[in-house]
Amino acid sequence: MAAPNGLARIDTTHPEKKAAAAAAKHENGICHDDSSAPVRAQNIDELHSMQRKRSAPTTPIKDTGASPFAVAVSDEDRRKQQLQSISASLASLTRETGPKVVRGDPARKGEAAAKTSAPAAAPPPPQPHHHHHHHVAPTISVSDSSLKFTHVLYNLSPGELYEQAIKYEKGSFITATGALATLSGAKTGRSPRDKRIVKDEAAAQELWWGKGSPNIEMDEHTFLTNRERAVDYLNSLDKVYVNDQFLNWDPENRIKVRIISARAYHSLFMHNMCIRPTEEELESFGTPDFTIYNAGKFPCNRYTHYMTSSTSVDINLGRREMVILGTQYAGEMKKGLFGVMHYLMPKRRILSLHSGCNMGRDGDVALFFGLSGTGKTTLSTDHNRLLIGDDEHCWSDNGVSNIEGGCYAKCIDLSREKEPDIWNAIKFGTVLENVVFDEHTREVDYTDKSVTENTRAAYPIEYIPNAKIPCVGPHPKNVILLACDAFGVLPPVSKLNLAQTMYHFISGYTALVAGTEDGIKEPQATFSACFGAAFIMLHPTKYAAMLAEKMQTYGATGWLVNTGWSGGRYGVGKRIKLPYTRKIIDAIHSGELLTANYQKTEVFGLEIPTAIEGVPSEILDPINTWTDKAAYKETLLKLAGLFGKNFEVFASYKIGEDSTLTEEILAAGPKV
Repeated sequence: MAAPNGLARIDTTHPEKKAAAAAAKHENGICHDDSSAPVRAQNIDELHSMQRKRSAPTTPIKDTGASPFAVAVSDEDRRKQQLQSISASLASLTRETGPKVVRGDPARKGEAAAKTSAPAAAPPPPQPHHHHHHHVAPTISVSDSSLKFTHVLYNLSPGELYEQAIKYEKGSFITATGALATLSGAKTGRSPRDKRIVKDEAAAQELWWGKGSPNIEMDEHTFLTNRERAVDYLNSLDKVYVNDQFLNWDPENRIKVRIISARAYHSLFMHNMCIRPTEEELESFGTPDFTIYNAGKFPCNRYTHYMTSSTSVDINLGRREMVILGTQYAGEMKKGLFGVMHYLMPKRRILSLHSGCNMGRDGDVALFFGLSGTGKTTLSTDHNRLLIGDDEHCWSDNGVSNIEGGCYAKCIDLSREKEPDIWNAIKFGTVLENVVFDEHTREVDYTDKSVTENTRAAYPIEYIPNAKIPCVGPHPKNVILLACDAFGVLPPVSKLNLAQTMYHFISGYTALVAGTEDGIKEPQATFSACFGAAFIMLHPTKYAAMLAEKMQTYGATGWLVNTGWSGGRYGVGKRIKLPYTRKIIDAIHSGELLTANYQKTEVFGLEIPTAIEGVPSEILDPINTWTDKAAYKETLLKLAGLFGKNFEVFASYKIGEDSTLTEEILAAGPKV
């Protein structure tokens, strides 16, 4: 048969198919394509439901040794118990019951009805150790929120959270490498002046208050007012995101946390940053040890007592709860929980630390302390060593353990060459906060500060190739305190005795370079107690005493490493070369510096090695690198004076029954 253009029509049918089709037509009188069976769905909704199958547990169920006659809890009953627990968490303290909760996305109408629902649960019982009965809460039997269902999106996977964010949260995009780019709204960093802690009887006695302390007080009534505001807001939404996760990789001392939030971005962020439970662990999760109510953009009431802005981040250690109002910056949750661990862990004789941690192939562990710009991340990330964690750790009688399940890395000026591990970790599942990207290619421009300089990436620690899973290790052999000394007078490395370690740990020194209007740049000393003053709960000397005790018990050595300037202050001298610093760190890891010869410096009284393989000996004593010796001594005394002035706030604090330990720490400081 000819085609319309007069040419012979081309037959594209495969000979075998052609023969089969002819046979079928001959047999049935009907020609049809039988290359695949038709789908069994009766409608499009049924087809979509067939696309997703139920998740299987990620770990086998352990043999608990239970009686063979024990009554097994059905999946349905277990899910109901889980939802009742969530309803109890969301319960208003002024009503008899919590909200009616149902699992599933309300947008999927065909599925929602099939999901497990639970009746409203009773609110959590009052804490027995609180005696704030000066206000009587009215009982409200019926309200609009009590008539509706609150849909719970429980421990969603990254893929599910991507779908939620892209569909419902403006400013959510998938970047070229597969990460989820999000915006944190008006707040692109933490709000430390808006963070408050309930000062009840216990907190008044145990926590650090007053000059130098990061802890700002609030009363119980104000906390409950803000809690009610956050809970009412969350209950007014069609859906909330609930994460049940863990803190601390040490199984004997892990903490169960529940995060209730209004945004998929926040849920994915905490999915990455906390330890992710298996299906089996979720089944027995039960009541959380600590709960976060994150109302995000919903502001606090400015007329409420203690409120100074529309943002309020409130922690109640007695109730084991945290409330977030008026900020969408996800870092508030991470650092809020870190502060809680700084309170809970010392009660168990466990030291909580703001540090990096890695381990050699022979099991030697090192802790790295340092403020921003000191090289903590760079030096603790070593391809020859396993990464236990980059930011938050515990040191118990079992050894060290990472508190978190992920990393929260700065992205400003990130490059593949400088930070290949972080660069490669920015892929599917990673949250990218406040970055700028090409609208067509979705390639991220990490140099762009249009939104903020504080651009961040949050990703699971497994995304780092040499991460040690589980993130635990033996007792540290070395405790390395990093300082970027822009005054240029501290040695590249010093061996510290216990008292000196405590002094410099409490001081938490580094120096920043600040520009002035006329272009002259001067170093500025900055001190942050325990290298993380914004997050500690107790007095710094308590953490220092615990650190010294553990170092003494387990034989760890303290080191002060200067990654800053040599041969003069900033603008005169030069930054100590990174390869030299790496050689110094390698010598610490290998034990080479334990057998080195040492000499003592003046003023600070630091023990410095006379030689290190691969490092020029003349730079080990900073006075050798200064051409102007008088200027060196003047600058040295200036820095010593800054240390002394900073330490005045700690000098009068008594540790234990007498002031002996305090006097030892003071004696370990510089002599002016």
